[in-house]
Amino acid sequence: MSETSSFRRLNLTGRLAEAAARRAWLTLAIWLAIFLIGAGLFAGLGSSLRESDAPANSFANRPDSVVGAELIDTAFPELAAGQELVVIRSQSLTAPDLDYQQFVVDLEQEILALDGVVTSTHSYYATQNPAQLSEDSRTMIMPVTLADEGNPTENVRELIAVVEGANGQGGFEVAVGGEASASLTNIVASEDSLITGERIGGPVALLILLAVFGTLVAAGLPLGLGVAAVLITLGGAAIIGQYRDLSLFIVNITFMIGLAVGIDYALFVINRYREERQLAPDNMTAIARTGATSSRAVLFSGLTVIVALAGMLLVPSTIFQSIALGAMIVVAVSVAITLTLLPALLKLLDHRIERGRIPRLGRGARGVQQGFWERVTATVLRKPLVSLIAAVALLVALALPYATMNLGMTGVSQLPSGSSPRTALAILSEEFSPGLLSPIEIVIESERYDTAGLNNSIDALKVAVEQRQGTTVESITTSADGSVTLVTLNVDGEAESDRAHETVEDLREEIIPATFAGVDAEIYVTGQTAFSRDAITLVEEHAFRVIGLVLGASFLLLLLAFRSWIIPVKSILMNLLSVGATYGVLTLVFQHGIGARFFGFEQTDNIMAMMPLFMFSVLFGLSMDYHVFILSRVKERYDETGDNEAAVIHGLRTTGRVVTGAALIMVAIFLGFALGDFVQMQQMGFGLAFAILLDATVVRTVLLPASMRLLGDRNWCFPHWLEWLPKLNIEGDAACARIAPAPVSGAAED
Repeated sequence: MSETSSFRRLNLTGRLAEAAARRAWLTLAIWLAIFLIGAGLFAGLGSSLRESDAPANSFANRPDSVVGAELIDTAFPELAAGQELVVIRSQSLTAPDLDYQQFVVDLEQEILALDGVVTSTHSYYATQNPAQLSEDSRTMIMPVTLADEGNPTENVRELIAVVEGANGQGGFEVAVGGEASASLTNIVASEDSLITGERIGGPVALLILLAVFGTLVAAGLPLGLGVAAVLITLGGAAIIGQYRDLSLFIVNITFMIGLAVGIDYALFVINRYREERQLAPDNMTAIARTGATSSRAVLFSGLTVIVALAGMLLVPSTIFQSIALGAMIVVAVSVAITLTLLPALLKLLDHRIERGRIPRLGRGARGVQQGFWERVTATVLRKPLVSLIAAVALLVALALPYATMNLGMTGVSQLPSGSSPRTALAILSEEFSPGLLSPIEIVIESERYDTAGLNNSIDALKVAVEQRQGTTVESITTSADGSVTLVTLNVDGEAESDRAHETVEDLREEIIPATFAGVDAEIYVTGQTAFSRDAITLVEEHAFRVIGLVLGASFLLLLLAFRSWIIPVKSILMNLLSVGATYGVLTLVFQHGIGARFFGFEQTDNIMAMMPLFMFSVLFGLSMDYHVFILSRVKERYDETGDNEAAVIHGLRTTGRVVTGAALIMVAIFLGFALGDFVQMQQMGFGLAFAILLDATVVRTVLLPASMRLLGDRNWCFPHWLEWLPKLNIEGDAACARIAPAPVSGAAED
């Protein structure tokens, strides 16, 4: 069998790259059609991915909070769309003043004029309810019931527009708060965060690509392919969004992960192609060699990322499943583009990929960076034990604040400064109670024949609740058919406050079981705080399943790829240290506020409940990316020479420049998204950026070479009884990679 036929049989990615390059125009046309369809679908249907951020929509299972909310919608249809509180305050006038009264009446009429948006309002002047007026009579609250028709997001948008138009008139401060307005504010903040991420991350990524490649064409290609992967994915997600609920996070996450991974994969392949093009006799040979080596690494890296992300699908939460779905699809699309479209473009461009050379960039930077990484690696290898201990000590120290992490959901106080719901919360906190914006609701479903026993239990519940400091029963309402009773509680604290969380826990675990003992009724505690408690429980219950899947699958893939049990164990341990350190710094910055003001971040009372599990899955996938690319080069050289130390130096030297560039691109993109006002994206973006930076510095430059040096040839230990396992051979066979493909006679470029 000839060497050429062996190459063709053994290297699927090489043959795929060669086939795509042979039919370059056809490949380009197919991907262009896919891109136009995806972009068109996202433009036409993409709004379905951003319409709602309601807490109940984040659960794919049915905890008590969701069941209770559904019962309220069914039994009290007038409350189905929700209720907003309009807050009115004057520094100079009081409620008895005619000017104050005229302002409120005019505002009420303007709100009621929102036909199809609002069903009713209840001003103090109509109800004479003292609970609607502050002690100094300068602040008034006016409940507004939204209509249960049309688009709820657009409905509350109209209400907010009226309120913001009235704000400042006649010296009055006017704001509106509630679940719907908070949800819309989150959606707007998410969109603004997306724009900020694009404006900052894209240009910075281009500058880094210019520094790595030194030419405009080579630098622009990865960025363009990354954008294409994102828009194709969002088009597919828009179709899925027509049939199932998806979280608004899917758009931001797809952009973040898609740009980062899409650019990086193209960066790795183009870098290898430029190396091969200098040695190969023609363009097709360089493409085939690149396909047989770096494209295989891209394929395997993408697979590891997808497997790590798949763990989040196990969590019955729309947020987790949306993030996993969007990220997995965009990684798969990025891999497909890199393996097919990129070789076709390289064939069409050929030497033109070097056009637009920027003086003093590229070649000069390459030599400097390769020398730098060689010196760093040599320094670590001279004192591997000291380096290893120092690096581990640093990561453990950074991880210590993780012990103080509080999980929860971001509340109204973490909405962007100046937003109407946050202003309303501030006024309510001063003059009434912040709990008015997010009451705790107890839903009691019972048969009508047990009315006496039920009433006694409700009376006992009221007594027990009001014995708690800062907690009162605001209202008790019974449905028209008498089967559902709604008890609304006001806690003197925001929904995510410790007092609110403790109240929900006590209600579920102590008060309700005691007061309703022996009563034939189903009782559900719902509301924002209850949703938050159920979200935390959901994460805790599924954490071990997700972690087990990610660790097990990562171990198996690395075992097959490197034919070593030491490599996967060591890689997993290093990743766990990196993730732990990221958790600690995330807690330090956002929860304790250290450095938050410097970055312009919002300090929070807790870390979003989904964040640890989300970051574990994403970071394990992304950090394995770098390990795969570096270790594949190390293994390639070790197989050639049998010299472990020389292989480590070679692997880090040859990948140092491109991996550093790839890591900096990810950091730039993630930080770009973190610099918006959306606090959830601040936590996500900063956490991912810090973890990648940590992985590309401490882990890759110290832990990896030091551990490789200490273990020596033991790095490549593989039990004989596992020899039956398939060999993935990530970088392809080195000898095969040097074989030129058979001449292409009359190859048509379709």
